[in-house]
Amino acid sequence: MKSLLLKLLQGFLILVALSLLVAVLVPWGKVDPTPFPALSPNARTADLQPSRVRPESVAPDVVLALFVKKNPPSTPRPAATPEAPKPVEAPWLVFLGFYSSAEGDAYYVLKDARSGRVITIGSRGVSATGWAVIAVEGRRIIVRKDSDTYIVQKR
Repeated sequence: MKSLLLKLLQGFLILVALSLLVAVLVPWGKVDPTPFPALSPNARTADLQPSRVRPESVAPDVVLALFVKKNPPSTPRPAATPEAPKPVEAPWLVFLGFYSSAEGDAYYVLKDARSGRVITIGSRGVSATGWAVIAVEGRRIIVRKDSDTYIVQKR
């Protein structure tokens, strides 16, 4: 199989070399250029002589003003950021556990003791119910629902 491919490649290269040799050695007849159509009376011929355009003279002060700042920019004052609400202890949220998906994303499972619902929160982004994990610190998880931040204690 290998020798067959090698012979095919060699044959192809020989064919290309012979084609190039024929193209170089065969005398080609002179090709007469086709005459251009007559120019319309409104057409102008191209001037092939380079025209000397004199550069515009500008005072050096004008050029220097382009590169020099006249007024230093004022330092922007930091905008007053609204203080983020402190996380609140949420004893009604019970940590049940966590699991990992096949893609490697971690999901935390909480239970809302007030409503009895089980809440699944992904570690990336906001869940369909509006919950998001902010941080996992040791024995506590900080979660957010809308604009409220809660601290859930692990067991």
